[in-house]
Amino acid sequence: MDPQERDQQETAPRKAKLVVVAEEGDALFEVGNDQNALDIRVSATATKTIRLPEDDPKVVLAFCDVVHHRVDDLDHLETDELVKLATFADMRLCTRVLRPWVLMRISRFIDTINREEGAYWRMVDSTYDAELIFQLQKLLPIVTLFGMERAFYKCSRIMISSFRLASIQTGVPASQAEAHPRVTEVQGKLHSSGGIHGRSS
Repeated sequence: MDPQERDQQETAPRKAKLVVVAEEGDALFEVGNDQNALDIRVSATATKTIRLPEDDPKVVLAFCDVVHHRVDDLDHLETDELVKLATFADMRLCTRVLRPWVLMRISRFIDTINREEGAYWRMVDSTYDAELIFQLQKLLPIVTLFGMERAFYKCSRIMISSFRLASIQTGVPASQAEAHPRVTEVQGKLHSSGGIHGRSS
């Protein structure tokens, strides 16, 4: 945002929807300045207003819902939104607070990579799941930011296998292979939905 746009937003009257996360909340997050702006009331030790004009209101609301254990309606979050949530938590040094919920949220995906890792590493092409690889590419930042070392290790092994399989099937050197050809085939279809799920047993 350039300085002129910032000045215009600061002088224009701000309209925001109030969302109450904690009924007795004594802190208010003013998030965003556009038509999606939210005022989020949460619990805190002192009455104050915290302004976050540059943040995504939906992401901040999801963060507040998680830390206040209001997670029943968060299963709809798509992969891109989880990455934004992880980035927000990392910037505020709050990843430890969100880690248990994130681990539960991606547990099915983790189960899948635990089950499939060996076949990928042995380069068994018949087991290749392009949708899984596409999701893995998008979720790798999450397991990194939340310090999930084993998940990162296994995801990395599968990614390396993807490059090797692409090299074998296309004749392109592994150093130049961006992904297995089947990933490209499904990216357009999956990019808009990008849900998190593993392969059924």
